[in-house]
Amino acid sequence: MEEVQQVQYVGEAPKRRAWLWVLVIFLILVIILVAGGLGFYLYLDSKFEDEGSVFGGGQTLAQLGITDNYVAPDFSNVISYLEEKPLVKDLPSDGIISLGFYHFTQGYRIWDKVYYITKGKVEEKQGDADMEIFMGSDYVSKLETNTICDIISEARGAGELGQNSRISNAQLLVKYNSMISYRDCLGF
Repeated sequence: MEEVQQVQYVGEAPKRRAWLWVLVIFLILVIILVAGGLGFYLYLDSKFEDEGSVFGGGQTLAQLGITDNYVAPDFSNVISYLEEKPLVKDLPSDGIISLGFYHFTQGYRIWDKVYYITKGKVEEKQGDADMEIFMGSDYVSKLETNTICDIISEARGAGELGQNSRISNAQLLVKYNSMISYRDCLGF
């Protein structure tokens, strides 16, 4: 009787399985690294009191042992002045701007007042805003007789204006398209 040899083809199957395992292990490592990086970011993010605004966080002067002899300007009419300005009236209904005033003492920036501006309404408070504009408190006295844009331009020219945006310039243009005439003033 003739002997029949059985031949088994082992060709590509083990190679494919090996590559599949390499791919699975690689994907697992990537997921672990991404999850670890995200966890580390969230851990670091939770260490700061500042919620992303330039107006929050930090230590008090008493904690730093600093005496502040600055005499702040009169802020009593700022809300009424701002509410009468065309820029405030022209804001879109979902537009939010924070306007902050500060001074420096012994190298530290001290926040005097922060105003939360929405369409036709101004409140003294901090909150998430699309744009944050901040300048020296000495500009407060000019609110009664000047436009906001004139004051912003003057502060910008003197290097005493700061701006921060939580959304991109493209998003600002879309959201504030009705305020295109204020584009140079607001810096978007």
